[in-house]
Amino acid sequence: MTFRALPLVALMVLAGGCSTAATTASPVSAARPSSSPSAVASVPSPASSTTAANDPAVGTVVLSVGEMDGPKFGSEAQLKEPTWLTADAREFLVVTLAQVKATYGKCSGISVNGYQVGELLSGQVWIDHSGSCPQIITSGDDRLWGKVNGTWKLLVLSQQVPSCSSIRHAGWTKAIPDKNFFGHICVENNTNVAVVFRP
Repeated sequence: MTFRALPLVALMVLAGGCSTAATTASPVSAARPSSSPSAVASVPSPASSTTAANDPAVGTVVLSVGEMDGPKFGSEAQLKEPTWLTADAREFLVVTLAQVKATYGKCSGISVNGYQVGELLSGQVWIDHSGSCPQIITSGDDRLWGKVNGTWKLLVLSQQVPSCSSIRHAGWTKAIPDKNFFGHICVENNTNVAVVFRP
């Protein structure tokens, strides 16, 4: 796996980074410490975020696909298209997308490969270094976003298998649904042992 190095200060301040290839959760190496979730703004849940009677119940997994196989969003208008997103998750992704574009420029966006209704999102940042938007040619960090105490936030980001403790420290207290969600497999106790995340 090859990484495009960014200055350490940029990684910490911008909570991002890019690699020249999509990362996977299979290599088991020491997890890079994640940037502080506070670097990405949290969005309080609006009252309108509850699902309608015919919508999937909170906690239902409605999207679970391979890394970078999920829908890719490069604009706010594109984020309005998926009917499976709750209003508060959509609002959070709009804010997240704006931050990604402020960091990486107009030829960047986010992809979502996992969504557990009203609770958890898994995805990546993508960057088109060719400048020929919307061609997606490279990806950045894998990210796990979740709703903690009623507020969506970044739980963890990394280019490697994350540490289980970093997910817990971010406040996530539930299981992570399946292998397509970043963080489902994590490294326990600063070892090279990969395990299924347990709260």
